[in-house]
Amino acid sequence: DHSYPVMTITSNKTAVGVGQTATLTFTASVAPKSGDFTVDDLYIAGGALSGFSGSGSVFTATFTPTAGFSGNATIDIPAGSFVTDSAMANLRSITKTITVDTVAPTVTSVTASPTVGTYKAGAVVPISVVFSEPVTVTGTPTLKLASGGTTPQLATYSSGSGTSTLIFNYTVVAGDNSADLNYFDTASLVLPTSPAATIKDPGLNVAVLTLPATTSGTVGNLATNAAIVIDTTAPSAATSLALTSV
Repeated sequence: DHSYPVMTITSNKTAVGVGQTATLTFTASVAPKSGDFTVDDLYIAGGALSGFSGSGSVFTATFTPTAGFSGNATIDIPAGSFVTDSAMANLRSITKTITVDTVAPTVTSVTASPTVGTYKAGAVVPISVVFSEPVTVTGTPTLKLASGGTTPQLATYSSGSGTSTLIFNYTVVAGDNSADLNYFDTASLVLPTSPAATIKDPGLNVAVLTLPATTSGTVGNLATNAAIVIDTTAPSAATSLALTSV
């Protein structure tokens, strides 16, 4: 076959994250000369190849992203990298792009909407947990609140999957009282295990759930970003009546 060979590159994944790999397949329209197409003919940015193997017209390799790299990794086959048995070289360079995201999403701030309000028993308070990038949620994560009652209340995940802001709803119950609502501590964002819940980015990196410190005035915490008052204490009746003479 005296045709000029054309190589194509396919991948079983369009994006990879931390601890993930992608399988690449290299397919030539005309088989390279035996031993003339090797891993040394490939130029990789944003990762590395391993397990290169194959023969005839089809070769495979495993792509592993570089730790800490985020962006578009590229796999290039320059023109003139190999020849066929008929000494016909590949005349076209080929580039395959794989999106790499090895950076886990983090919580940047927690707030409420509206940011100012007073709530009584039975009211629902929407609380926003903002991440550094869009995340996908499965299951029902919870947010533990310092709600002032005998038992800390949980706000349960409601919506926002696919965006960078997740909404948690807190239903006020009798006995809750707080002059400036905040979450309980930096570990208050929890993923239940039964049924299992997850928060991940498009690269399937598991989110870091640590929240900003609850210390008064700390940037990013709920009490700093909002002024939510929880008041379920009924006004007390007067216990005595003072009379004055006329």
